[in-house]
Amino acid sequence: MAPKKVELSEIKKLRPHPLQSRAFYSEEKFVGLACGRGSGKSLIAKYRIIRALSETTGHKRPIYFYLLPTESQAKRIAWQDMLAMIPKDWIKKINSTDKTIETHFGSVLYVLGGDKPQRLEGVQWDGGIVDEACDYRPGVWDLTLLPALTHRCRFCWRIGVPKRFGSSSDEYHTWFTKDAANKFCATWPSSDIVDKEILEGLKQELSASDYDEQFNATWVSARGGVFLEFSGDHNVYEKCSYSSSRPIIVGCDFNVDPMSWTLAHKVGDKIIVFDEIRISNTTTQRTLDEPHRRYNTPRH
Repeated sequence: MAPKKVELSEIKKLRPHPLQSRAFYSEEKFVGLACGRGSGKSLIAKYRIIRALSETTGHKRPIYFYLLPTESQAKRIAWQDMLAMIPKDWIKKINSTDKTIETHFGSVLYVLGGDKPQRLEGVQWDGGIVDEACDYRPGVWDLTLLPALTHRCRFCWRIGVPKRFGSSSDEYHTWFTKDAANKFCATWPSSDIVDKEILEGLKQELSASDYDEQFNATWVSARGGVFLEFSGDHNVYEKCSYSSSRPIIVGCDFNVDPMSWTLAHKVGDKIIVFDEIRISNTTTQRTLDEPHRRYNTPRH
């Protein structure tokens, strides 16, 4: 059977986009796409892995994977799409239990979940897609995937929304922004693909940070932070010092081990934190003694 090439023109749902085309035909081994919701990144990734199934690699049984953070996501997001999108005359055998598709070309596609990383180990993959890249257990990329991509891998994509609170968002951000040979990374907002009217409605429903992250594909500065609106530019001051002329405001956490408090002044309409107390295996009274000791304040 002569291989049938899957062209980008078969992707009927998307508007023409230069970065999508650049990624789809990329010759680099690694591709990173940090793009907004509905921007087409997953769809072109699925077509890329389908095209690979018919390509000659020099191996009799090339193997590929489409990976999502959990098995349930893999079944819901990728498995049914793969069954519908792969040409029927390509398919030799389907194993719905293991979620594998074997083709007449000799290639095999595995649809996998990252919550069972052992299924990725012990083999060398010819290529793959890592979707929702910010939501994996820390270490899955470095410790599980990379060792399996050393000998045979022709391409591997890491794609997803640039989340700030995902379990592997910091890992993905570091990888995405680090210059490296044989890697192509790109980002584009949802507005390049999604109708303006749809996005206007979503913009009214979401906070500015959430909208920037989910639809503008922006690496929000508070990624991984505790407070949604935290910003290093606006919330961090270099000159935050104790003033004997101002009362000390104490922010209390009454955990016993450790007990963690903040010490602050009110300056105008701002609360300026100038110190912290963190004591293990203590009591409230012992911790109350600490600001008096540090700043020689009178007891009342």
